[in-house]
Amino acid sequence: MPLLAYTLNKKLKHPNRGVEKTHIQRRKLIQLQSRRKAEQKAKLEDKEREVIEDLEEVQNISMNPATYKKMKKEFEMREKDFRLNKENMMVRTMFMNDGPDGKGNRLYVFYVPDYASVADLKLFIKHDFGWDITQISVYYQYHEVTNHTGINKIEEFNNEEDVLMVHMKDKRPDTKLPAYFRSKMDDIAMEDVKFFNSSNDPDLMSTVEVESRYKFPDYVDWHSQLVEINQTIWMAKENLKYSLSDKESLDLMVQAESDFYKSSKQFEEAAKVAVMTIVETQATPLNIFNLYGDGGKKYTSAGIFIRHCDEWMVYRKYILNKEC
Repeated sequence: MPLLAYTLNKKLKHPNRGVEKTHIQRRKLIQLQSRRKAEQKAKLEDKEREVIEDLEEVQNISMNPATYKKMKKEFEMREKDFRLNKENMMVRTMFMNDGPDGKGNRLYVFYVPDYASVADLKLFIKHDFGWDITQISVYYQYHEVTNHTGINKIEEFNNEEDVLMVHMKDKRPDTKLPAYFRSKMDDIAMEDVKFFNSSNDPDLMSTVEVESRYKFPDYVDWHSQLVEINQTIWMAKENLKYSLSDKESLDLMVQAESDFYKSSKQFEEAAKVAVMTIVETQATPLNIFNLYGDGGKKYTSAGIFIRHCDEWMVYRKYILNKEC
């Protein structure tokens, strides 16, 4: 946050605080900040190392690189034929538990015939990953779907918008494959749509023509503001451990509290304007599947996530508008 950063620099470089004690406190404050950044960097490196190890475990290919490259290309050609076949439909699946293809939630897309059943989808999974049909369970809206059910016949399921959850009863597939060729879809993230419906980003704002009196608020990174305020408070508290009478740190805490109050009021006002404008302009909701819960139209505006309180799925029960 520029204002807060300017205040911090101004406090530290104030000409009336050039005494030796202030210099010592300043150095301690900078050292504490540097140490914290180093710890965060070390944690990030450890996390990246774990990801690399997981990938190495996944890509434990028992074939030479040339054979792998050839088989990968053949797979992509077949997949392209499936995708271009007008008699096939796209089905998004979310693998819920860990497996040899990776850890955590993984999103995969399959192109199956329009008449395909859940059992047919399981055969695709078996072919690409090695799990037997008996090891696979498919869920939609927290209910398991039987093998004989046609994917197009699943109640309220829309293959263009919805995702089928896939759970494996065993971490290891019944058949160990030499390699996995199907690529994961990129994770669905709010980062990709955070600028939508914001007046200071016209390239990504809603395409709805609106009257001049209805204007979306400017995009603001509220999270970064809060993180910066919290970091300022943390640094000031650490400095106060050395001197409870350090006016410089006390001033920083007072300024941070003032910034937090100001940011909170701005957030509240922006949220009100965003909701009113979304309703009045009938803005197009986001298609982000089950991210941030099932049910209810979802929007972003001014860096704020907004969800319509209607038809939420909570513990297998719908919560209607009147119950919100």
